[in-house]
Amino acid sequence: MLTFARRALAVTVAVLVSGCSDTVAPTVNSVTIDRHTATLWSGDVLATSVTVSKTNGEVVANPSVTYTSSNEQVATVDSAGKVYAHVAGQATISAAVGSISDTLSVTVLWPPVSKVFFRDDSLALSVGDAFTTWVTVLNVKGNWATNATLTYSSSAPSVATVDGEGRVTAVGEGRAVITVTAERISDVLPVTVSRP
Repeated sequence: MLTFARRALAVTVAVLVSGCSDTVAPTVNSVTIDRHTATLWSGDVLATSVTVSKTNGEVVANPSVTYTSSNEQVATVDSAGKVYAHVAGQATISAAVGSISDTLSVTVLWPPVSKVFFRDDSLALSVGDAFTTWVTVLNVKGNWATNATLTYSSSAPSVATVDGEGRVTAVGEGRAVITVTAERISDVLPVTVSRP
């Protein structure tokens, strides 16, 4: 009886020890982007970094991360996690390792207008003439602000009028000043109208 009990105990201990030796391999349980919101100007490039951790607390070196953008018209992301801002709008950048992921919410804005100027310094027109002005608009990055909305006005509509496209029409003799404005940045164009 005693021998049988000892054998049973030895078998039980052996089974328990064997069960304890089976360890579960650590798996990825955390993917974290270094920021969760970003506001960029069109044309900006933002470098991001991702930390990937396992269940045992180990940080994964050189993890294989898959990046995606919810709106590639607004912002795209490359395989290294660099975000490229294109046009004004919203996009969500996702970084994933398997089914574990984190996101970065990106807002893209147009760079503010910094310069607005007419190509011509002044105009001399005859009554009845029409002339379409040429305006250059630059943003703070030194690029053409193609998104800017231009508004025009005339100081003396009885002398010269201007439409929404910058077309000046000579109405009567005298002087007028045409003003163009984009985002509160303006330039002026003096106009002299005479009889033909």
